[in-house]
Amino acid sequence: MARAVPQAPAPITAAVPTVLVIPITYPAPRGARADDLPRRRTLSRRWQDGTMSGGPDVGVIIAVKRLSQAKTRLAPVFADGVREQVVLAMLVDTITAARSVAAVRSITVVTPDETAAAAVRALGADVLADPTAPGHPDPLNSAVTAAWAAVTNHTPNTIVLQGDLPALRSGELAEALAQARQHRRSFVSDRHTSGTAALFAFGVALDPRFGSQSATWHRDSGAVELTGTWPGLRCDIDTPDDLQRARQIGVGDATARALNLNNA
Repeated sequence: MARAVPQAPAPITAAVPTVLVIPITYPAPRGARADDLPRRRTLSRRWQDGTMSGGPDVGVIIAVKRLSQAKTRLAPVFADGVREQVVLAMLVDTITAARSVAAVRSITVVTPDETAAAAVRALGADVLADPTAPGHPDPLNSAVTAAWAAVTNHTPNTIVLQGDLPALRSGELAEALAQARQHRRSFVSDRHTSGTAALFAFGVALDPRFGSQSATWHRDSGAVELTGTWPGLRCDIDTPDDLQRARQIGVGDATARALNLNNA
């Protein structure tokens, strides 16, 4: 895979081909708990292309496949149309939590799905049409790399988040981000310790290696594994058991509504 070199940061209003960049300055989501808010921390160093920075300086990337093809292992629990509603609701809750983190400058969703694109635009996120060709041998990492190339035109510091984190708390992501700033490239494994819930890169190539054993692959590539409890951040949803665990932690409003509407 070709390695792109991050460019020097430009103001958030700089033009980026195919991506509308909007600064994210939202209030905390309605109903947020006190412990959802990012904790203030004084760090010995903040990486931003080799300089010190205290403002919003991180671009979040989320890759979303076509909703009709997403989360097929939830089929025993949901019919196809219902499953799509739940998948979209989980994406909404993930973005809602991420946009409340003070360090987040932008959120970009790369997707071929028009319904998902419309929903995330309504939340103020940016959308990149997935340029990955049909039949690509590694579509997820291809989509993430394309989004990273666009985002780093204006923001050299990036986080790739899974889009199925319905129990994510803003405070968890803020704490993980604070820890990630100690390193150039790092990751948070999922609750099963095999997958990757979040991948961080500060002023360096992202080099995404998502897949069934991505925790091992990211670790072997030199990314530092971050430690922290962060139950919501680590709870991505692939199976009914994962969804049950997320409900025990506490899912966001959109997911709760989708599940309640379908009596799940």
